[in-house]
Amino acid sequence: MPRPKNNAGHGDALRHTITYLGVRAVNGVLALASLAVLSRLLSAEQYGRYALGIAIIGAASTVLFQWLNTAASRFYAAHAAAPQVLVAGVARQWLMVAAVAGLPALLLAGGLAVLGRQEQGLFVLVLAVGVLSMGWFNLQLQLANARGEPGRYGKLTTARAAGALMLTAALLLAGGGTGFALAAYAAAALLVCLALGVPVLGALRTATQGPGLQGQFLRYGAPLAMTYVCTMATDYTDRFIIAAWHGPAAVAGYAAGYDLAQQTAGAALNAFYLAAFPMLAATWERAGADAARPGLGKLAGRLLLAAALIASLFIVLAQQIAAVLFGAEMRGDAGLIVPWVAAAVAVAGFKSFVLDIPFQLLKRTSTQLAVNIVMMASNVALNLLLVPSQGARGAAMAALTSFSLAACLSYGLGRRSGLMPALGAEVLKALLCAGAAVSAALAIGDRGPSLIAGLMGLAACLPAFLATAWIVDLAGLRSRANAQPSGPVEG
Repeated sequence: MPRPKNNAGHGDALRHTITYLGVRAVNGVLALASLAVLSRLLSAEQYGRYALGIAIIGAASTVLFQWLNTAASRFYAAHAAAPQVLVAGVARQWLMVAAVAGLPALLLAGGLAVLGRQEQGLFVLVLAVGVLSMGWFNLQLQLANARGEPGRYGKLTTARAAGALMLTAALLLAGGGTGFALAAYAAAALLVCLALGVPVLGALRTATQGPGLQGQFLRYGAPLAMTYVCTMATDYTDRFIIAAWHGPAAVAGYAAGYDLAQQTAGAALNAFYLAAFPMLAATWERAGADAARPGLGKLAGRLLLAAALIASLFIVLAQQIAAVLFGAEMRGDAGLIVPWVAAAVAVAGFKSFVLDIPFQLLKRTSTQLAVNIVMMASNVALNLLLVPSQGARGAAMAALTSFSLAACLSYGLGRRSGLMPALGAEVLKALLCAGAAVSAALAIGDRGPSLIAGLMGLAACLPAFLATAWIVDLAGLRSRANAQPSGPVEG
């Protein structure tokens, strides 16, 4: 198995961050194109059903496989001398989980076909293939990131997004429906893994069994598996509650707006984590908490700056974004919930990509599980309370509230661990910057959904944010610009 070109623990953090941001930007454009295409080729009810199918695939693949995929990323630095042993160990356990999970789905699909319900059986089979394909695809992403290969990561994600978009559009234009769109989503992930993925099967053939690896994976990953159950319940229960109270068509605008924020704002914030975590893990393994803490503080400042800016832009430009991207049946609901969802995604990103890192470095994933249980319970309760009367906007409000509660809990517990630096002042600065940006845009008045109105809002929002960030020195923006080198600067 080829060794990685870079050691993720010793690479250039800034260079990797820029690379991942570029990858996320390209994927963001493809995600927006996909939303625009699907919201026009599918009716509101069809899109709602498609969104529910994607939710099932995402939830099941995350619960079944992401704990193991994440373990591969966390333990890679400690096994850098013999990475093929780690990769083979992860792959063996992954295949065992896939076999245990895939057999019941295959039996269910066959049973439905025997009973004359071929359409439902085929739909179950498509969902099962989607779950396995996305689970394997996400394993490939974790391995590429752990190996310090942002280029491979970018090729995988971009090829999957572009392939899914083209294949889905072709099938829908040919007369296919929701099932064909979901099949295209699954097929794109599988084909890209075969063409561009890390050669895992080669490691399986050549590497011996690593002693104790399975036990380490289970101890680290079992709490994470339950954590992902809570996360998926938080992310997707709202869609099913909306569908139960208001019908599948009511899910369309909410799902489109949520996916827009998640696939752009969430993906952009994830780029900072992707670049930083392998290096933080390597630093922790090499030198411990005192060496890792400053890097975690720098990551927090940069991510707060990005999260506040992105959320501000979404809040200010929600109507214009919805008018440009979504079909007529969805743009009204999507425009109403985008501000709430953008803020929720920013908070969730800060929690997941900064505040949860101490639990992962310390291998205290049970603590992360406890926080996510509280997040899930509060989110479901708030959805049941707000969705009947408020609809999709109530679900978005519930998401923001529950994510904020969980972020506070993660921060408090992270501080107690001794690894999390103090971030209260930086969070306050980020809130001030976002408030200044939104206030500047609101001062213009009601601008409507036109392009000119969007440009006016951007012209008011962006300078206000940047000026405030400079004044309050968010993420050391002013300090770094004014710093004078005391000696020769290394290239």
